[in-house]
Amino acid sequence: VSVETQHITHIIDLVDLPPDEQKQATIRGVVTLSASDLYLQDATAGILVRKKSSYKLNVGDFVEVTGLAHADLYRTTMAARTVQLLWDGAPVPPISITSSQAVSGAYDARFVEIESLVTANRLDPDGGRVLTLSDGVQSFDAIVPRGSSQRADMPARGSYVRVRGICTRGSEAQSDAKPFAIVLRSSDDLHVLAGPPWWNLWHIGLLFVAALALVFTLQFVVLHLQRWKNETITRERERLAHEIHDSMAQSFAGVGYQIQGIRKTLLAGTELNRGRLSDQLTLAYQLVRRSHEEASRTIAMLSPAYPALREDLPATLAEAARRIAGDDIAIQLESEGEKYPLPLVVANGFYHIGREAIVNAVNHAHPSRIVITLSFLKDQVALTIADNGCGFDFSPAKAGFGILSMQKRARDFGGTLKITSSDQAGTKVQTCAMIRNGGRLRDGLRWLSASILGSLLPRSGARKEN
Repeated sequence: VSVETQHITHIIDLVDLPPDEQKQATIRGVVTLSASDLYLQDATAGILVRKKSSYKLNVGDFVEVTGLAHADLYRTTMAARTVQLLWDGAPVPPISITSSQAVSGAYDARFVEIESLVTANRLDPDGGRVLTLSDGVQSFDAIVPRGSSQRADMPARGSYVRVRGICTRGSEAQSDAKPFAIVLRSSDDLHVLAGPPWWNLWHIGLLFVAALALVFTLQFVVLHLQRWKNETITRERERLAHEIHDSMAQSFAGVGYQIQGIRKTLLAGTELNRGRLSDQLTLAYQLVRRSHEEASRTIAMLSPAYPALREDLPATLAEAARRIAGDDIAIQLESEGEKYPLPLVVANGFYHIGREAIVNAVNHAHPSRIVITLSFLKDQVALTIADNGCGFDFSPAKAGFGILSMQKRARDFGGTLKITSSDQAGTKVQTCAMIRNGGRLRDGLRWLSASILGSLLPRSGARKEN
């Protein structure tokens, strides 16, 4: 294309016009935005060209425009009389600036890029999208015009973005007292560099509420566990009080009666009956010895379970039985089926039930042999304590404290308790528990929650059977 060049005006000469001055001029430049109006840029500056008719121009086209340039308070614009396409070209690269540079006006109507934080996101009344941006120094708008390709996922508030577009200064760009705006060609000129930070005010508030709820929940759990612990200790103390009253207290009372009888005989001043005095002293000695044995058995009964409780329950029970019964009673161990580790809650329950059955047998049945049998089946396990002592007439309605305690322990781990007794065959106490995978996990969790309380006194003990 052959064109004249002597009358071409540089765009910077028009930008520098005094306010309200007009000038006829011909300019040449590259199209940076082609919409309802036209933005041109040459090597010196940029300008807004208002078109009277529609021209099919693309970004990057090199054109010549003739018209009337007019300077107002903010900038210079040109009313185009003719627009001529000279040749197709490549889009100009953006100029990287800051918000302070944009406010100065030196880059008005030029294609720039700027990085800032998104502070708001709204729809424009004409259908476009407006992002309010701020870099800590200036606040401005980034406008995606209606009709351009718009992305569905606009950046959230707090995102750090880079926008590319035409820097504009003028009354239409100064809404909400903002000194300038960036007009994007499309949403492709918007690039998210970093998403919004997690530590915003809303999330901090949620975290504070969650922490407060957690503190109250932990406080409730601790108070509940402490109350459970106190109730458990109280029940154990009551049980020990009954045990001491039923055994050692009565024996000591008998010793007191015998000593009081001897004292009365001595104070009466009558002739001493050496045989009767010897019988009284012998009975008092037997009562003292029995009280000592009862105390030893009670202390042995209160000893904690061993670490090998899950792995070898019969051996643990046998050791407890030897401490309770001494060497006067033979202890026999038997095992049936393939062994496997028991859930802790089941093993602990079996241990206390078995130990209480052994104590009752030693105290009341006077056996010469106690057989401890642990039977492993596919889905259940059974513990049997059998003795060859003198049995008793068992009736569930007349069960004593010991039997009631064993029944309660069996219910605690979902098991059953069966007692058979006769004068000729002795007594057999059998407890069974179902073993399932889910049940083992649930029992383990129950035992773990109980272990948080620390070392509690065991709840089983020597009870009278009726």
